[in-house]
Amino acid sequence: NLKFNSGFGSVATAYGVRAWLRYDQVNNVVEQSGNVSSVTDNGTGDYTINFTNNMSGADYALGAWSGRNGNPIVAGESNNHAVGSIVINTGDNPRGVFTKADVDDSTVIIVK
Repeated sequence: NLKFNSGFGSVATAYGVRAWLRYDQVNNVVEQSGNVSSVTDNGTGDYTINFTNNMSGADYALGAWSGRNGNPIVAGESNNHAVGSIVINTGDNPRGVFTKADVDDSTVIIVK
């Protein structure tokens, strides 16, 4: 295990980013990535990130941000974690109703 302090107050185990992605859904382009073999466009606001190397289990953490369209679209969700991929949905949630939409700047990190 990699451990360090870095001002945290005690030496603790560090958890690494296992995969990361910057993706343009509008043009279906992977701009940059790490441990991502491909991205599958499943339809408007719905895409699957396929990992180059499988996770050791499906209990990893997801961090994501989407935006940079004419309207800021910042809502996202994922309920489909697998060892080899994760499904991400992006869209708008203006009045509590989630509507899927493609965004031209979607960033994702997977931590385990």
